[in-house]
Amino acid sequence: MQRFPVLVSALLLAGCASAAGPSTTPAPNTNPVVMIDENGRPFRSSQNGTVSSFEAPMDSVWNAVLAAYSALDMEATTVDKPGRTVARNRLVMRRTFNGSRLSTFFNCGDDIVSGPNANNGEITATVVSHLEQTGSATAVTMMVTASIRLFTGTSGGPIRCGSTGQLEERLRGEIGKQLGTRTD
Repeated sequence: MQRFPVLVSALLLAGCASAAGPSTTPAPNTNPVVMIDENGRPFRSSQNGTVSSFEAPMDSVWNAVLAAYSALDMEATTVDKPGRTVARNRLVMRRTFNGSRLSTFFNCGDDIVSGPNANNGEITATVVSHLEQTGSATAVTMMVTASIRLFTGTSGGPIRCGSTGQLEERLRGEIGKQLGTRTD
C-alpha cells in the first residue's frame, strides 16, 4: 500500500515539472501591412518603412520628392542622386509641425497628467526617402525615426518615439501632388 502515495507523489511532481516548462511567445508578424489610399491605390507599411508607388519615371519622382520635402518645411540635408536617397537629418520640432500637434506624427508615450509626451518636448527626427524603379513605376520607401527630450526639466536622456505613419502619409500625398497624380 505504500507504493500508492509514492506513485501519486511522482505523478504530481511530473505534472508540475511539465507545467513549468518553457513558455512560447508568438513570433512577431514581419509581413508588411497592405493599405489602400484614398484613390484605391495600395501602399505598404512595415517596420522597414512605408512604400508608395508612383506611375512616373525616376527623374520625375526624384524632382517631386525634393519639392515635397520643401513644401513640408523639411529642407533636405542629404541629396544623393546616384544613391537615389533624399533625407532630412535632425529635423527639430516643438509642439507642432505643419499646423498639427506632434502627437499626430509621433508616439513617444503618455504622461498621466499632461497626455501625449510628443506634445510636451522637443522632437528630433530623421526622414529618409529612397527611390527605386519598378517597371514603369517608381517606388519610394519612406522611413521616419525620432526621439524626444521632454520639457519636464529632468536630466533624463532622449526617449525613442515611433511614427504614427501620418508624416509619411503627408509626404506621400505631397509627392503625388507635385506629380499631379494625387491630391490630399
